[in-house]
Amino acid sequence: MTDPWTYRFFPAELFFFLIGSLVQQLGSKRYQAMFSPIYDIGVTAVLTGLVVSYALIPSHELLKSAALMGCFAIALPALFRFQHGRKWDIVIGNLSYPIYINHILIITIMHAAGMRPGGILFAVIAAVLSIIIALAMNSFVGGPVDNWRKHLRRRSAPVVALSL
Repeated sequence: MTDPWTYRFFPAELFFFLIGSLVQQLGSKRYQAMFSPIYDIGVTAVLTGLVVSYALIPSHELLKSAALMGCFAIALPALFRFQHGRKWDIVIGNLSYPIYINHILIITIMHAAGMRPGGILFAVIAAVLSIIIALAMNSFVGGPVDNWRKHLRRRSAPVVALSL
């Protein structure tokens, strides 16, 4: 996995970024009033069910993948409304970058230790270790750095512009 193009594809990332930008506009206050919280819970439950049962759906992989991406694009406004302001979503969001940073390292170490990727056990161990390392990174690095940054902000005097 030394070549980033073997596991990442920039146009796909750009597509998801642009879809997210569009969905953010659709999730504005004007559209939020059109849907009830029950609708958002239902959409979230259906999409979660699709993701969990994805491997069991009997269809061509390309068709399944395209359909799932389309479902995500359509469901994003409801997903955003459902997650907005929920404490557990903030915790998960704070873990996303540390998991992104450490997951390849964890997989590489597991592979070097003799575990072969591909099985459910490998995936579960990699996910659990990535979450544990991410929690440790937030506790021992992210938290102290954030506190230090807040402390510096409180200490610095406000800058006042002088007009001449």
